[in-house]
Amino acid sequence: MPLARRASVPHAAMLLILAAGALLYAFLGYHSALREYDDAAAAPVADYVVASKHQEKMGSGRTQRTASLLELRLDGPPTAAPQTVQLAVTGRVYRRSATGDRWPARIVNGQPLFNPLLIGIASENRLLLVGFGLILGLGGGLVLRSALRNRG
Repeated sequence: MPLARRASVPHAAMLLILAAGALLYAFLGYHSALREYDDAAAAPVADYVVASKHQEKMGSGRTQRTASLLELRLDGPPTAAPQTVQLAVTGRVYRRSATGDRWPARIVNGQPLFNPLLIGIASENRLLLVGFGLILGLGGGLVLRSALRNRG
């Protein structure tokens, strides 16, 4: 295997640093989204109701993906909150949502802030980054082992 013959400690260190960076970024990004929502605990709350749902194709070529969107409208008397909101959610949350479902939002600076745990995107991104970090860490460990074995 060519990788085993060329394995070196610097290559292993690079892979392990990338793995640590991916894991750190996953941790910080996810917890900052949760912290932002928790910091708005004193903000006024508005209830939104799912008016409709649809999926849109975004991007082009290889970067094309399908975004799952919920159209939410304000339920109750008019407030400073926007009357309608388009919310991007994961496919799992999209399939589980139905017209008429309630979504509470905290109103921060005139914009609704939804619970990142309910939306699912932050946890889905975190899962991908953790998987990427673990694969890089495993690869870095194998390269390091191979480099140390070839060394001595």
